[in-house]
Amino acid sequence: MRKKLPARTKKTIAAVVISVAAVCLVVALVITTVVIPKRAYDAQVEKYGRETVETFYALEERDEYLFGTYEQDNDLSDGEEEIEWIVIAREESRVLLMSKYALDCMPYEDAEPSADWASSSVREWLNGEFLNGAFDELEREMILTAAAQPGVSIRGPAAGSDAGDAVFLLSDKETEKLLRWNKAKVCLPTEYAAARGAEINIDGSCSWWLRSQGMSPSFAAYVHTFGGVVSGGISVNNGGVAVRPALWISVLA
Repeated sequence: MRKKLPARTKKTIAAVVISVAAVCLVVALVITTVVIPKRAYDAQVEKYGRETVETFYALEERDEYLFGTYEQDNDLSDGEEEIEWIVIAREESRVLLMSKYALDCMPYEDAEPSADWASSSVREWLNGEFLNGAFDELEREMILTAAAQPGVSIRGPAAGSDAGDAVFLLSDKETEKLLRWNKAKVCLPTEYAAARGAEINIDGSCSWWLRSQGMSPSFAAYVHTFGGVVSGGISVNNGGVAVRPALWISVLA
């Protein structure tokens, strides 16, 4: 038989419930007026849509996020597929994404063998054909321009200077710092990337480029098929290493 609560207990519980509700209301007000001013939030919702904005603010490290489209199943007749990204860093107003799969395969540099990120053909492709083809106008407005700062390489100088990039490759040092869990370093190529020449290990994984210079000016660092960062690098003209783009996004209007 269920016992009735004494009147005093009922009042105490009611007071606690009201107090908790009040705290939640205050927290909600803080979120919308201090961290995210209501006017700014409303502008973001008007521009990008409520679902996009709410999803963005809920993103945490290791979450997966769909953003943009690119050919992946190697069946050109059914159109491009949505790109799956992994959140690898979260700051108050921006999120760093890296593609879950290697999306394409190409040399770091298809001409003169140089690991200079600023003049590399892979950087030109990422910030030209890929950027303009994979994302619509509104999505491109969410992508922030980042600087590939020098001095971020574990071995020798980082390839490139203060190059402004919307889409980029991680450096070897960034990879070691941001991808602390091994699973994120091991990467599978899409069927399209495999068809484009990505060399695949017995377990189906592939190697992927980093933007840092390797042990010589004609070598660029990369991540091996088993997930290890190879700072010594491989020839920039190698055509079997895949591309795993990274980018920063924000909904600040």
